[in-house]
Amino acid sequence: SLYILNFWATWCGPCTIEIPHLIKLHNKYKAQGVVIIGISLDDTDIPVTQFITKHKINYPISMFNATFPDFLRQLPGIPATLTLDKSFNIIDIAIGYRNQNYFEKMIKRAIN
Repeated sequence: SLYILNFWATWCGPCTIEIPHLIKLHNKYKAQGVVIIGISLDDTDIPVTQFITKHKINYPISMFNATFPDFLRQLPGIPATLTLDKSFNIIDIAIGYRNQNYFEKMIKRAIN
């Protein structure tokens, strides 16, 4: 398995542009064990729930909370995307917007 954690928020413009890429990647790679999880930094889940419906997000979304490790509270900006192997070791960190091509290369590198 490969885990892609995407830290985002409904008020983040670049995040909104990135999410359709993640939806396509989820559709393409879920059968190969790639798990994409969106982690929202919004203060409340109300706008998040509306956003999920509006943008037809089809991968799991969680809300950022106090149980997350300390270093994740210090991410320099969003979107931020962490790729983890099956043992949850971080193998890639992307801070800022990335296009579908970038994520695809990252996934292929990790699953090969």
